[in-house]
Amino acid sequence: MNIRLTTPADVDAVMQIYDNARLYMRKTGNATQWASGYPFRETVEEDIAFSRGYVCEEDGHIYAVFMLLTGEEPTYQVIDGAWLNDAPYLTLHRVASTGEKPRMVDEIVRWALQRSQNLRGDTHADNLPMQRAFERNGFIRCGTVWMADGSPRIAYHHPPCTLPKMVVVAGTNASGKSALGVELAKRWNGEIISADSRQVFRRLDLGSGKITPEEMQGVPHHLLDVVNPGDFYSMADFQKQAYEAAEDILSRGKVPFLVGGTGLYVASVADGYQLSGKMPDLEYRAHLETFSTEKLYQMLLDIMPETDVEPKNRNRVMRILEKIHDGDDVIPTKSPRYQTLKLGVTWPREILAQRIDQRMTRRFREGMMEEVSALLKEGVSEEFMLKLGLEYKLITQYLTGVIPSEEELNRLLAIAIKQFAKRQMTWFRRDKDIHWLQMDKDPIAEACSLIEAFLA
Repeated sequence: MNIRLTTPADVDAVMQIYDNARLYMRKTGNATQWASGYPFRETVEEDIAFSRGYVCEEDGHIYAVFMLLTGEEPTYQVIDGAWLNDAPYLTLHRVASTGEKPRMVDEIVRWALQRSQNLRGDTHADNLPMQRAFERNGFIRCGTVWMADGSPRIAYHHPPCTLPKMVVVAGTNASGKSALGVELAKRWNGEIISADSRQVFRRLDLGSGKITPEEMQGVPHHLLDVVNPGDFYSMADFQKQAYEAAEDILSRGKVPFLVGGTGLYVASVADGYQLSGKMPDLEYRAHLETFSTEKLYQMLLDIMPETDVEPKNRNRVMRILEKIHDGDDVIPTKSPRYQTLKLGVTWPREILAQRIDQRMTRRFREGMMEEVSALLKEGVSEEFMLKLGLEYKLITQYLTGVIPSEEELNRLLAIAIKQFAKRQMTWFRRDKDIHWLQMDKDPIAEACSLIEAFLA
């Protein structure tokens, strides 16, 4: 979903949304709101002239509209007990949607929160969807405002966040997120916490796409090379060490940048997953390993018929079954430790596919096959290598004769990595707080604009 300023070409579509919203509110008992026909066409044109009207658009279709006022009052007649601080503020005003997409108001509120640490708004007492959207996103009721027509509204205020700040850069394999993270960290006095489930292992370099010392350009990186291949390392281990790294970075007056493509690792820190820290039941895990992926998924469906996990994602299916077995919450509760700006990197599909192929060719030339062979010769178990997936799994299968030829290896790798990148994007797209940077345009300028506002 793209949120942008309204243009003159949008006026008819915007007026249609307001007309439909007026009819909807009249039918649902909110007959006073915009009853006079406001907002008028002239009002929307004024918004355009003053660059304060916005539309939410996807594939050329407008789904919602709103106004964001900077340091000025909407048409309030009396303000009773609301907004009693003098800090700079933005006011979210006149929000309406087509109703075609759920949670559009939440998307608008989250977008506005990225632009102001002191956001406010108001809504009619019977406008429950707007109230719930405000409250879901951390707003508090702080008084009443009376409109020019004499109607009262509930005033909402988002208190300034006191959590320390962290910038997240997430994306797929071969998307350029590591290089972008370095460039942004250099500009904003930052250090990088790597969020990659394979790069935590020593000597897993080329196969995991680990950034090199030269590519770091002097920017400190944390959580690379922290355990030996074959050692047990969990998401809880990662979260604990990432928290420690972030606190160390913040204590030195620098900005932590969480950069990576392992969705659960990113979410565990950025969203503050409350993890139990229980050790896994290794006997139960070994028992699950005896079943096919299809059988494991069916076992999960029997327990959780509404699960949305990918049926072929064996590791994810097993982890959920283990959580259920151990009595943990499948969907962890959240208690964020940081205020985060989440940036995602994205390419047109055909360009990303080319980047994946080019990177694969380069890594073979640099010795990825030899890296896997050396690990196996040093005693790293075949079982561990297979569980790493992707390059490590398939190259191990080639070296042990399961894959018969190098041509077949290359074919399988090209398919597997592109499918994995697709699954990564599916995971990250679920997070509506991520601002997506178009990497074939000017991502650095866009990211810097967002970071500047976020860190202000």
